[in-house]
This record gives sequence, C-alpha cells and structure tokens, in this order.
Amino acid sequence: MKAVTKKALIAGLTLLTMMNGLSAEDTEQSQTTEDNVLINSRPMSPEQSKLMKAKRIAELQSGTQIEAEEMETQLSGLIIPIKWQNCGIPSSDDMICSTASSYSPHLYHWVDSFPAQNVLKLEDGSEWSFSVDEAYIARSWRGGDTVVISPKSSWFWSYDYSYVLTNKSLGSYIDVNPFVGPVAWGPYTVWVAGIDYTLGQVYLVNGQGERSTWVINSSDIYLFKDWAVNDTILIGDNDSWLWWFSSYNHALINVNMNHYLRAREI
Repeated sequence: MKAVTKKALIAGLTLLTMMNGLSAEDTEQSQTTEDNVLINSRPMSPEQSKLMKAKRIAELQSGTQIEAEEMETQLSGLIIPIKWQNCGIPSSDDMICSTASSYSPHLYHWVDSFPAQNVLKLEDGSEWSFSVDEAYIARSWRGGDTVVISPKSSWFWSYDYSYVLTNKSLGSYIDVNPFVGPVAWGPYTVWVAGIDYTLGQVYLVNGQGERSTWVINSSDIYLFKDWAVNDTILIGDNDSWLWWFSSYNHALINVNMNHYLRAREI
C-alpha cells in the first residue's frame, strides 16, 4: 500500500481540484491530518484499461456475460500459488470500536463531514468530489447518514463521474469521483490480506481485525491478476441492471488501481 502525506496530496491534487471547481484554499481545508492512500498509485496499462471498457460495454450491449469458454481460457493461465502476508493490525488507545448498528465491513459506509463545498468525507477517511450542481442535494445530508457506493453503468463512462453515492437514510443520491483515498491502515479502512489467483479469491481485513473472503466474478479475472497484497479496497454495491439476478452483488473498488471488480462474499 502506498500512502501520501497531507503536503504531497495538496501539491499533487491542486490542479485537479481547481479544474473540478475547488480553490487551492478548499483543497487545503479538505485534506486530513493523517496519511491517506494515494488513488491510482499503480494504474492499469492503457491496453488493460481499453480492454476493460470494451468488455463491459459488450456485456451491456449483448445483455449477457462474457462466454464461459473465454473465461475458462483466462483462468487456465493463472495457476499462481496463494500469497499471504502477515499484515499487522494497528493498535491504538483511541481506536473506534464497531457495533452492529453503526458499522458493516461489507457494504455500508456513513457520512463523516463535508471538508469543502463539493467534497464529502466518509468514515474511512476517503473523500469524494461531486458537482456543485448537486450541492443542493448534499446540503440535506448529515454526519452519520448511511451511504452506499455504486459504480455507474458503462453507458455513462463518457460522463465526468464514475460512481454514485446513495444516501440510504434519505433515499437521495449524488454522482461522485474518489478524491482522496482512505486513511492508510485506519480503523475503518479495508485492505487485501491475501490472494488466491487460482481460485479467484481475495481475503480482506479492516483496521479492527474483521476479515472476509470474496470470490471474484469470472468476467473480471483478467483484472484480478494484477491485484496485490496490501491494496486498499472500498466495498460497494453492484446494482447494475444486468447484475440484479447475479450472486456477484458487490463491487470491490481497488483504490491503488482505481477500478472495481464484481464479487460475492463466501
């Protein structure tokens, strides 16, 4: 996992945030005082990015998943031994303890604050930018509101925002982009503890030691082979109409690679 300090974030993101309607002063105010994971620190190759877009557009256009024969061919080339790493769980006297009513490591997040006029911060320290045109929606959101992250449909990839943040407490939503990654090794941050490329399984853990195991949909195995231990993950909802009847109803967003895979927990 690669972390970046507050000063490095400000220097690297000032131009981007000004293009999105944030001033340099807003950028300064929106950064946390802790180290955050750098978004897209290990980007996909242009070829892999092009392949991903083509495959997902094809899925929507055909209304079916990629043929099973093609998936078997991809899987046959991934006979790689399981990788495990003993990831230390940070201990802190002031670590926030989770409760069933306030925290789910599998899907739900909640609003922490609004560091800037069009930036929303979640409980894990991640920050999400949204259009000033949707600020009137976000003004009704409050700290503690339950929210879910969902990828946008491939139909909208030419649009400026890649994800939707839905407020489950109010039933409203805004289009968002990841702006700052979660706090590295934070109490609510989730990261990869182990990978089995052969079985297509990833083992996740959060800063409170809660672990979960996920199976990646075969349609996304070609992307999964580039994931690595300690990559930071945001768990979201895979609510695309094509996947309503699929058991792969979650989206695992890899912060370091800035893309998501469809998955289910086992």
